[in-house]
Amino acid sequence: MFERERLSLKRYFDDISADIQELRVILDELYMNEEFEDENKWAYERVMHSLDKLNVIRKDFEGLRDRVMRNDV
Repeated sequence: MFERERLSLKRYFDDISADIQELRVILDELYMNEEFEDENKWAYERVMHSLDKLNVIRKDFEGLRDRVMRNDV
C-alpha cells in the first residue's frame, strides 16, 4: 500500500514540477521578446524577476520531492 501512495505522490510532484517548468517557458518567451522589452519596461522587469523566482521554486521543490521519495522529511 505504501508503494501505491508513493507512486501517486511522485506523479503529483512531477505534475507540479512540469507546470512550473511550463510557466518558465512562457515567461522566457516574453523575456526574449525585444518588442515587449522596448514598449513595456516595467512589465519586462517583472517578467525577469518572476523567472528568477520560478527557477528557485522549481529547484527547492525538486529537492523536497526527492526527500519525500526517500522518506527523509
